[in-house]
Amino acid sequence: MIMNKFLAAATLCCLPLTATVNLFSQDSDYSLRTSANIKVKLIKKLKLDISPEFRYDPGTGASTLMATTGLDYRVVSWLSFGASYRLEGESQTDAESSAGAAIDYSNRFAFDAATKIRMGRLTPKARLRFSNFTDFDNETDDRTNYLRYRLGVDYDIKGIPLKPYVNVEFYQKMSSGLFSKARYTLGAEYALNKHHALSLIYSYADKFSNLTRYHIAELAYSLKF
Repeated sequence: MIMNKFLAAATLCCLPLTATVNLFSQDSDYSLRTSANIKVKLIKKLKLDISPEFRYDPGTGASTLMATTGLDYRVVSWLSFGASYRLEGESQTDAESSAGAAIDYSNRFAFDAATKIRMGRLTPKARLRFSNFTDFDNETDDRTNYLRYRLGVDYDIKGIPLKPYVNVEFYQKMSSGLFSKARYTLGAEYALNKHHALSLIYSYADKFSNLTRYHIAELAYSLKF
């Protein structure tokens, strides 16, 4: 009995190590990002979002500059609907070409339904998004429509203007109904004052169709009017 308990405990202790070994034994890509999010209150319950973003891939040298504009309407305190449009240009240097870097332009639209319920200092959140492609599709020619399901929670630390949060997002192809991607995010937002905030974010993205994983580090700035 004692030996069985010991073996069970040893197995549980080894599971995180096994998962870590499997994680880093797979091929990994890395992305460094910086972004800004500007929220402007147009009328009661209606906000305009403007979000420029820059992404850099150290492995390939590719860089992407994008701009997203959207509207968000809060129906009640716990439910809101939104729509957004994003234009992006990806620049990638071709070492075999003398023409320099080529820029590939693309655009994306999305529609959201989001909910959140404040429970003391804890705020669970959920979002359902429809988009014509995902953040990973610039790696392939796959431009199918997606449903994206995101669940998360943030915590407002008492006495400190720091709000840590976690979320997970799953991507479902509408053409096949299969889940093809997932992204796990850990971040923290530090409020400089009631209008300005900085966030440090790490995401681990998993494409189910192959063994490549994405490690994403991001520094974000937000401004609210």
